[in-house]
Amino acid sequence: TVLAAMWLLVMLAGLQDAPPISRTWLRIGLVCGPLVFIAIGLVGVLSAGAFLGYPPGLAKPLIIAIELALMPSLTLVLGLLLLGTPQRKACP
Repeated sequence: TVLAAMWLLVMLAGLQDAPPISRTWLRIGLVCGPLVFIAIGLVGVLSAGAFLGYPPGLAKPLIIAIELALMPSLTLVLGLLLLGTPQRKACP
């Protein structure tokens, strides 16, 4: 939330425009975090028998990996939600 708030302040101050939602980096950033979460959860099913079941000794690194992957995704989601829907430019 702090990163999203900083990003919003920059955009509200007019220092940067909101990115178009058609940008590839934006879509990748939105999807990568949840994909890592699901992938680690499914690996837990195979290794420990439960979704997000961590093998002994790997719980802490896997939780940190999930948090690091979700941080940019959550920042983008919160920032884009607060910006609202994209506005179309009027044709001259």
